[in-house]
Amino acid sequence: EMSTTYQTPKERTNGQFAKLLFTIKDTAEILSMSVKSVRRLLERGLLKANPALRVKLITRESIEAFVKTAG
Repeated sequence: EMSTTYQTPKERTNGQFAKLLFTIKDTAEILSMSVKSVRRLLERGLLKANPALRVKLITRESIEAFVKTAG
C-alpha cells in the first residue's frame, strides 16, 4: 500500500524521497559502465532521458527497465 502523505522539499533532500533522475555520469556508475557506453545506450534508445530538460537526465524507470532486459 502506497503512502499518500506529502513530503516537504527538505524531507525529500534528506533521502526520504527516492531520486528519480540521474546524470549520465551517475547512470554509468550505477550500471558499472563508461559514460561513453551510457551515451551509446541513449542513442540506441535502450535508455531514455527526460525530454523536457536541456541536460540529459536519465529516469530511474529507464535504468530499471534496462537492467531487467539486460539481466
